[in-house]
Amino acid sequence: MTGGLVATAPAADPPSYNTVSPGIAGFLVIFVLALATIVLIRSMVGHLRKVRYGPDPDAAGESPAPEVSPDQPAAPSAPPPPPAAGTQGPPVSGGPGRQPPG
Repeated sequence: MTGGLVATAPAADPPSYNTVSPGIAGFLVIFVLALATIVLIRSMVGHLRKVRYGPDPDAAGESPAPEVSPDQPAAPSAPPPPPAAGTQGPPVSGGPGRQPPG
């Protein structure tokens, strides 16, 4: 007998795309995400305010560069050091994969 009752129940119409909404669960999810974003941004701003901006730690032990007056010519710069053993120098004539002319 239960088979007859199920067969006689009218079929439900599918919901319209205009009336479907996320409901209270969707609102709560978006609200919690927005609240967490605001809390994280405020925390980040607080941490950034504590940061002390100063000289580079690597440059702290070095002496400052000597000042050059406009009357003095600049000291000649030293040539760059040769490449380390086992490494290749700069590419010849246009980059990798190209044969040098000749």
